[in-house]
Amino acid sequence: MRVLVLLFLTLGFALVQAQFPHEGRHNQKPVPGSPWLGIYVKWMEKETAAQLKGVPEGFGLLVREVEPSSPAAQAGLEALDVIWKYDDQLVASKKQLYALIRRTGIDAEAVLTVSRAGEELELPVQLGKRPENPEQLVFGAERVLVTDIPGLVSIEKGFGPRSGYIKEGDVVVSVVRAGPGFKYSKTEGEKVLEEEFLANEEPSLWPEAIDEKTQRKLQALIESIQKVEREQAPAPRKPRVRRVPVPSE
Repeated sequence: MRVLVLLFLTLGFALVQAQFPHEGRHNQKPVPGSPWLGIYVKWMEKETAAQLKGVPEGFGLLVREVEPSSPAAQAGLEALDVIWKYDDQLVASKKQLYALIRRTGIDAEAVLTVSRAGEELELPVQLGKRPENPEQLVFGAERVLVTDIPGLVSIEKGFGPRSGYIKEGDVVVSVVRAGPGFKYSKTEGEKVLEEEFLANEEPSLWPEAIDEKTQRKLQALIESIQKVEREQAPAPRKPRVRRVPVPSE
């Protein structure tokens, strides 16, 4: 009898692995060509989750970033949304969410139930195909302070090979590559609050007028721009080997 139970358990585990071949593997890299939503999520702190209305306790993932032009962006998903339902499934972990995305498949549709600033939304989304290099824009959000929900301030971010910005409410911190350094500006609406040329990427050498929070945003922007530049830089050319003829005796 024990042998039969073990056999059934083994067969059941094999079927699960066949359906979700990457489940159970930690640090699994995304596979190009697989179903793609285009978000970065993290588990919420208990204090944050307790403030959400309508979200069942123990469920929900906080959206850190939404990749531009991704299926999630086209569906209207935003950073700091809380995904707590995928179709009819309550979302309890990143592992579960990614398994549901794979099971849905490329070009198939799903409905995401999210909490946004206390409001419940249902967002239909059509999954896409993961591109070869999905990180067309590189995010430095880990280095930026983000207000917890509810009562959060709307935050937008964008990065390219030579420039980037972080918009928090009406205040925009932007950086543009200018030769060996960076041109920095901080604006509120049409009003310019600060404008400096940063000849060095070391914060200790920046003007003292730049506050600590703005410094962290600038560091994130500069690091992200530099990463894009490194990724897009052409591979160094290998030196050509010249053969020098040896004179005959």
